[in-house]
Parts: sequence; C-alpha cells; structure tokens
Amino acid sequence: MTDDMEKMISSFNNNEVPIEWTVEKGLGFSSIKPLNSWLTDLYARVEFLNDWAISGTPTVFLISAF
Repeated sequence: MTDDMEKMISSFNNNEVPIEWTVEKGLGFSSIKPLNSWLTDLYARVEFLNDWAISGTPTVFLISAF
C-alpha cells in the first residue's frame, strides 16, 4: 500500500476529509466539517447542479453550493 493510500485510510478512520480531496489539491471545496458532513454537503451540491441542468435556471440559488 502506498503512503497516500495509508493517509487516506487514516483520514477515513478519523472522520476527516482526505487531503487528496481538498482545495489544496485542486479538488473538492473548503470546509471545516468532518467527513460525514462534508459528504452530505457534496451530495447537496451535486443535487443542486443536477436539478439546474435538468430543470433550467432556478429562481433561488443555494449560495453555499458555489
């Protein structure tokens, strides 16, 4: 197992967002929340963008999704 994989597994075990998924690595979004809440927010953002793509521009925008 590589060092990066070990760090990622350690992050999962500690309920932390892996560094490979963060803004510092050019992925994900900035957050101080633990992994489970971060994933919930990610799901909400994907749903928002998916609804936007399917239904057109919404009348109200979820600012935190940007």
